[in-house]
Amino acid sequence: MKRNLILMLLLLCTLLGLPGTVHAAPARQVVIVVIDGLWQGAISEEETPNLIRLQQMGAVGVMNHNTLSKQNDVNTYLTIGAGSKASAPIGHVRAYGLTEPVKEEQRPATGRDLYLRHLGREPQGEIVVPQIPQIRAAAESANYKLLPGQLGDAVHDLGGRTAVFGNTDHGAATHRPAALIAMDSGGTVDLGSLPDGLLPDGTRPFGVRTDYAALERQFLQARREAALIVLETGDAGRVRAMRDQMTDEQAERAYRQAIREADGLIGKLLPAVGPQLLLAVVSPAANPLPEAPTLSPVILAGGAISPGSLLTSGTTKRDGLIANYDLAPTFVQALGGDAQDYPFLGQPVSAQPVSGTLAAADQLDRIVENMLLPSGMRRLLVRPWLNIWIGAAALILFGTIFRQAWLRYVTPVAELLLIFPLVWLYVPLFHPLTGQDITLYTILLALAAWGGLQLIRQPLQRYGALAGLTVLTLLGDMLLGAPLMKESVFSYDPVVGARYYGIGNEYMGLLLGAALLLLNVLLALYPGKGKLGTLVLFFAIVLLFAAPSFGTNAGGAMAAAIGGSYAFLQVCNVRMTLRNWLWIGGGAAVGLGLLFALNLGGEQTHIGRAATLLLGGNFAEVWQILQRKVELNLHLLRVSAWGKLLLLFIATLLVWRLKRAGSPFLLHNFKTQLVTAAAAFLVNDSGVVAAAIILLFAVVPLLSIREPKLDILPTEQAPQEWTTR
Repeated sequence: MKRNLILMLLLLCTLLGLPGTVHAAPARQVVIVVIDGLWQGAISEEETPNLIRLQQMGAVGVMNHNTLSKQNDVNTYLTIGAGSKASAPIGHVRAYGLTEPVKEEQRPATGRDLYLRHLGREPQGEIVVPQIPQIRAAAESANYKLLPGQLGDAVHDLGGRTAVFGNTDHGAATHRPAALIAMDSGGTVDLGSLPDGLLPDGTRPFGVRTDYAALERQFLQARREAALIVLETGDAGRVRAMRDQMTDEQAERAYRQAIREADGLIGKLLPAVGPQLLLAVVSPAANPLPEAPTLSPVILAGGAISPGSLLTSGTTKRDGLIANYDLAPTFVQALGGDAQDYPFLGQPVSAQPVSGTLAAADQLDRIVENMLLPSGMRRLLVRPWLNIWIGAAALILFGTIFRQAWLRYVTPVAELLLIFPLVWLYVPLFHPLTGQDITLYTILLALAAWGGLQLIRQPLQRYGALAGLTVLTLLGDMLLGAPLMKESVFSYDPVVGARYYGIGNEYMGLLLGAALLLLNVLLALYPGKGKLGTLVLFFAIVLLFAAPSFGTNAGGAMAAAIGGSYAFLQVCNVRMTLRNWLWIGGGAAVGLGLLFALNLGGEQTHIGRAATLLLGGNFAEVWQILQRKVELNLHLLRVSAWGKLLLLFIATLLVWRLKRAGSPFLLHNFKTQLVTAAAAFLVNDSGVVAAAIILLFAVVPLLSIREPKLDILPTEQAPQEWTTR
C-alpha cells in the first residue's frame, strides 16, 4: 500500500512537470491600467502622488478617442485592442469566465456555454467574449482594414499570454470593456477573473466598489505567466455611467475618490516598473465634465521609455499627442515584436526629450491648451462663415438665373468672405490667448485686408493680388513645416484626429483655387505667356503635397497634377480631345509617381502605406480605400453644409455657362477650377470640402467682372479679347 502511494505521488509530480503545464515568467511584459474618465485636471501632487511619480519616471502625452463610429466605451476600447479605428453594434461588453454564471440568460448558462453556442467551438482561454461574431461582422462591413483583437493575436505570435482583471459592471448589467483590449481575434483571453474583485458599498454608484487588494493579488499571480496584463479599475467608469442620476457635487466626490483609490494601485505597481516591464496608464473614454478636455492623458513608464519626456508618434508627428490606435503597436514593440508585421493603422509611440527647464507634464499642459483653443473656436467661427456663404451662394444663384442688378451689392460681401481663410492663417502670428482674441484679430485683419484690396480699383488686379498672397503664404508655410496651418481655426483639428500634420483639405482647396485664379489673371494680363510658369507652379505644388515632410496630402497631389495638366493645355490653347484628356491622365500618373517615390520606405505616412499596398499587389485593400473615399464623399454631399455649398456653386456656374455670359478670362477660370474641383472631389476622403473651396475662386470673380459697365482693365491697356461685355 505504501509503495502504491509513493508511485502515485511520483506519477502526479511527473504530470505536473510536463511541458505546457508550467509557464515560465515572460522576459518582457506590458501592464495596462485603465482609469476611465481620467483627465489632466485630476492629477495633482495632493490627490494622485503616485501618478505624479509615474509621470516623472516615464513619458506623458494625451490621446484622442477616434473610432469608426460613436465615441462610446465599446468602440474606444475596441479601437485600442485592434490598433485601428473600430466600432461594434453592442451597448455593453459581456465578457465572462468559463464557469461564470450568465445573469442575463433565462436558463442557467455559463460563459463557456455562450461561447460554444455562438461560435460552435471550445474556447481557448479562461475569459471569453461571446459577442465576437457581432464585432467581426461590423469590422468586415466597414470597408476598412482592421482586425478586432489584433493586439491579443500579436502577443500570441510572440509566444506570450494575455490576462485581464476587473470590471465596470453597472449593477446587474455586465460591462467588461477591458476584455476588448486583451482578447485575441477569437474573442478569448488566456487568463483572468472578471466578476471577482468587487466589494459592496452603498455609498458608491451601483452599490459596489473595486477591491484593489484583490486586483493587486491577481496582478502578482498573473505576472508569473502573462506578457500582457490589463487591469480595469472600474470605479471611475461607474461614476461616469451614473453621472446623470447624481448631483454635480456628489459625482465630483465619487470621481475624486475613485481616482485616489486607483492612484493607490499605481503605487503598488511602481516597484515592478523597469526595462523589462512597461506600465501604461490610459483612459479610453473622455471625462464628461464640461471643463475637461476631450483629450485623455496617457502615461508610459519602463521599457525603452526615457524618464521625463513627451510622447509622440509617427501618426501625429506632434510632441505630446498620440492617437488611441497607436497604443497596440506600441505594446507589440515593447514585447519585442515588429509592429509593421501587423495591419495596425497606428504606429509605435516614442519618448521625445523635453527642452528647457519646464517639466514634461507642464509642457504638456501648454501643448494641450494651444490645441484646444483653435479647436473650440472652429465651431464658433468657421461654421457661421460657412452658413453665411450658403446664404450668399443661394442669392448669387438666384441673381444669376434672373440677371438681377442687385448682385453688385453682394460682391463686397463675397470678397470679404473670400479673405477669411487667409486671415485665419495669419491670426496665430499674434499669439491669441483666448477665443475673444482670435475673434478680434479675425475681424480686424479681415477688414484691413478687404479695405486694402478695395484700393485696387480693377477687379482682375484685385483678385490677382489676393490669389498671389494666398499662394505665397501657403507655399511658404508648408516649406516651414506648416506652423500656421497647425494653429489655424480653418485647418484640420488634431483633437478630432482626422489629420495631424501637413496640409488639410481646406487649405489644399484654397491653394489650388488661388493658384488657378492667379494663373488665369496673369494670362489675362500677359496674353501668350505663362506656359513655363504653369508647369513650375503646379510641379512645386504637387511636390509639396506629396512630400512626407511637407504636405502629405495624396488627394491634393493627384488633384494638383490633374488640374495643373489641364491648365497647361488651356494656356497652350489646345482643344480638349480624347488624346489630350489622356495627356491629363499622364499628368495624374506623374503625380502618382511622385507620391510613390517620396513615400516608399522611410516614414510610414498614410500615402506611403497606400503605395506599399499597391506595389505589393494588395489591390483589394487599395479598392477598399477608394471605395471608402467615394462613400464618404457621397455621404457628405447629402448631409453636410459643405455639400450644400458645393451644389449651389455648381448650379451657379452651370447657369452662367448656359447663358454664355462673361469674358474669355471667366471662361478659362471656370473650366480650370471646375476640372480641378472635380478631381479633388473624386480622390479625397472629404473631397466635398476641397471642391467647394476651389469653386469659391470661380464664383466670386463672376460677380465683379461680369457686370456690363465694368472693365477688367482700362480700355487702353486691355487686349481686345480680355475686355468685358
